[in-house]
Amino acid sequence: MNSKISRRKLLAAPGAIAIAQTAAPRFEARDGPKICLGFDAAGGAFQAQAASALSDEAGARRIRQLGVDHVISGFGPIPWDETRLKDLIDRLKAQGLTLANVMITGFPNAIYNRPGRDEDIEKVIQSIKTAGKLGLPVV
Repeated sequence: MNSKISRRKLLAAPGAIAIAQTAAPRFEARDGPKICLGFDAAGGAFQAQAASALSDEAGARRIRQLGVDHVISGFGPIPWDETRLKDLIDRLKAQGLTLANVMITGFPNAIYNRPGRDEDIEKVIQSIKTAGKLGLPVV
């Protein structure tokens, strides 16, 4: 009996595994986001392109046609202003998009255990409370 494995058999096994994995059912949350778009509400270099894309119904429609229904954003200095954050949520909602995640930044004193750490931590806590009050699911 020949115990050598042919190249054909060697390559066939990974191919069969790949086909089996693509055929397996995938379980996703019915209302969960499928694709998220990054949107810099804080004013970074990317903001101008994203803001113009979301500023009118045609731009938002093009984004939704891609399958995007949730937006990920930065928001600027902490503590976050409730009115400003609500305005962003409402503006995106009016365009048929949902603000799904806001990245919280700007607390280096807490990160590096420097003087001012406690104030930074309090600002983070205030921002998280504001986000929770407005129903933002992820910070």
